[in-house]
Amino acid sequence: MSVLWTRRSLLPAGAGLLLAACQRRAEKDPSVLTIARYGEPTSLDPGRTVSADDGTVLGLLYRRLTGLDPKSGLASPDLATKWTEAPDGMSWRFSLASGQVFSDGAPVTAQAVVYSIERVRKVNPAVARMTAFLDGVKALDAQTLQVDLNAPFPPLAEALSLPLFSVVNPAIEAQARDGDAGSQWLSRNGAGGGPYMLSEWRRGELVSLTANPRHVGVLPFKGVQFRVIPDPSAQRLQLQRGDIDLITDVPPRDVQFFAAFPTVSVVRQPNPNQVFFLTLNTERVAEPVRQAIAAAIDYDAIVRDVLMGNASRVAGVIPASMPGFRSEMAMARRDPARARALLAQAPAGWADRPLDFMAFNAGPLVQLIQSNLREVGIETRVTRASPSAVDQRRAGGDFDCFVDGVAADYSDPSVVINVSFSPDGIGRGGLNFSRFADPSISAAMASAAAEREPAARMQAYARVEAAILSRTPVIPLYSSMKVMAMSNRIAAAPLNPHRPSALDVPRFELTKA
Repeated sequence: MSVLWTRRSLLPAGAGLLLAACQRRAEKDPSVLTIARYGEPTSLDPGRTVSADDGTVLGLLYRRLTGLDPKSGLASPDLATKWTEAPDGMSWRFSLASGQVFSDGAPVTAQAVVYSIERVRKVNPAVARMTAFLDGVKALDAQTLQVDLNAPFPPLAEALSLPLFSVVNPAIEAQARDGDAGSQWLSRNGAGGGPYMLSEWRRGELVSLTANPRHVGVLPFKGVQFRVIPDPSAQRLQLQRGDIDLITDVPPRDVQFFAAFPTVSVVRQPNPNQVFFLTLNTERVAEPVRQAIAAAIDYDAIVRDVLMGNASRVAGVIPASMPGFRSEMAMARRDPARARALLAQAPAGWADRPLDFMAFNAGPLVQLIQSNLREVGIETRVTRASPSAVDQRRAGGDFDCFVDGVAADYSDPSVVINVSFSPDGIGRGGLNFSRFADPSISAAMASAAAEREPAARMQAYARVEAAILSRTPVIPLYSSMKVMAMSNRIAAAPLNPHRPSALDVPRFELTKA
């Protein structure tokens, strides 16, 4: 399966405020929803992106077999109206609604779904490795497909709601080059049947969508525009003056500012499907040093001083919204004396060089952790990198530590545990950035994934989570609030608590005149 990784940073205000103030203002089209983003999509090919920030764009361009019910977190109908699991759990059948089409008018058929699932496993080697339980997909007729498995996978219907499994128009094969299944073309173009279509992508500036005329149902906006505005101060200015409608990730220091601004509404919602942690490269940082780092961090100060209360402490990697979450887990606590004692047990030469602390910026969170580590004798060197450089470096293991997070996009521990810590996820396209590998724990992961009885499955994952945390490949830090600031012309911007990183724009409501 896949997991969407969120890379939002606690960005300092910068010179972007002056730049934004000097830019020539264009008259804003009220029929277009304008959303600020810190960065642009990594790709518009559903099979190649794993970023949480891309979920909203892909969700508007494409449809999937299933959706995710906001209340239960279970699969809900999208292209498929019903599905059944075989008694032995080794196959599933999905029935499609008739009359559904792609944006070019071509029918959405079971064959198109088969093509899309097979395609994503072809263009993304990590998906092929992580879906080894998938034996095959076949169309039984134009409206029915069967998914055959090598091993039972109970959350299959929920997993197929991921943007990764968006249903792509098979006509893109005409754009294929050198056996890439049209990936190069699709990385900058759309070929779906979602409520919107891609109209323009200006690198480093904006992604613009227009309403799909074949969409069934009323849309609140004729278009959606995502503007790349890396500086929070520039985002703040543009929202104040009405150039943008929505900031999806408000920095903690700006919450009170927006709360006092008369034309702006602030929406705060817990992110129970999300955990932020410090990822440690287990191939370069010895286990005693990793454990010393965990003992050195001031977790309460992160929530209180850095995040200004817009977060909560976490003890594990399984998010609070998910079955298998253990509320009784003990929270880590700062213990400098223990940290120093652990360092005394570290292999010789561990301190010969400072740890490479990779970051998008040296914001307050990075500064606090760096200060905590220095107090116990661990020196770090912060190396700033662009999002694309971070992608390359973490895939190659070219770092010692960095702060990242996981947003679990359906309610099963496998989407965090198996994806984030399986050795199959090490390297290009994978999501095991800590490069953690332990044969006995890997075997326990596989056993837990195949367990069909719900209570036994959760107990198995609890044991696996405890085993992983005992080795400290990552250090859980916090779960942040989802804080958005939006123009008062938007009356409601409902979020799915099980997938809050992907905005459900068709469900937005405008303020009545």
